[in-house]
Amino acid sequence: MLSTSTPFDVQNELKNFLKNGRLSKKLSRRKLSELSGVPNGTIQTFEDTSRISLRQFLLLYAVIYDLDDITNLMEKRLPRTMDEVLKNA
Repeated sequence: MLSTSTPFDVQNELKNFLKNGRLSKKLSRRKLSELSGVPNGTIQTFEDTSRISLRQFLLLYAVIYDLDDITNLMEKRLPRTMDEVLKNA
């Protein structure tokens, strides 16, 4: 399936999503670091460059949002090809 987004675009969107969530909850980077166990410098680097490990991203996400959101994404994946539609019929 073709996408108009690149992996880099999605990475930036995820960074903005978490940063906006942090700000809306009025969490400083330092407080988020304390709550998540992710070093403050890593959070700063992530917000500046969009680069972070998956594990650290999930630790941050769990503080700001509900980690079940991500689990549910995997369960609700829609078929992308006709073969997948037919396979699940």
